Amino acid sequence: MAEIPPNNGSSDSSIVSLNNPKGVSGGTLLWMLTRDRMPAAIPMIVLLRIGGVNRPRAIDEFIEAIGDTKPDKIVGIDARGFIFGALIAARLNAGFIPVRKKGKLPWQTRGIDYALEYGTNSVEMHLDAISPGETVLLADDLLATGGTAGAALHLIEQAGGNVLGSTFFIELGFLGGREKVANS
Repeated sequence: MAEIPPNNGSSDSSIVSLNNPKGVSGGTLLWMLTRDRMPAAIPMIVLLRIGGVNRPRAIDEFIEAIGDTKPDKIVGIDARGFIFGALIAARLNAGFIPVRKKGKLPWQTRGIDYALEYGTNSVEMHLDAISPGETVLLADDLLATGGTAGAALHLIEQAGGNVLGSTFFIELGFLGGREKVANS
């Protein structure tokens, strides 16, 4: 993932990797990621605003990062991963596969439970979404602890897909998600 310094109010930043941010203590993190300035930090609140992202260049950077290997399918994680995943899939003329919370997809699904810091969660994918041997790219808006992304990668592998890689718009590096995803 490209590492771009925090946005200084311009609209030039499109992918941000946030590693060990200064001034983060007691759960406080308020980070500017798009065009608009946000107010001063509020203790114990985590705010990440991606709603103002209107830069086609962000999707180009995702595509450039995967190199010459064209994926057959793009998996997007519920719900903002649908935005990035669908845009990448459209640009690459690849199929798009949604991974959703348990019970949200129609028809037959395969699912997986995974641990959260505060409990468990489940995600599902259609049984026929990936054919064995297809090359698949995972796309989501945020890599935090890596739990949901790791679960989605397991679903891809259970279906027989070959994982090309994972791409995220934002990485909270201090939470260690990259290592968890790399070991999934």
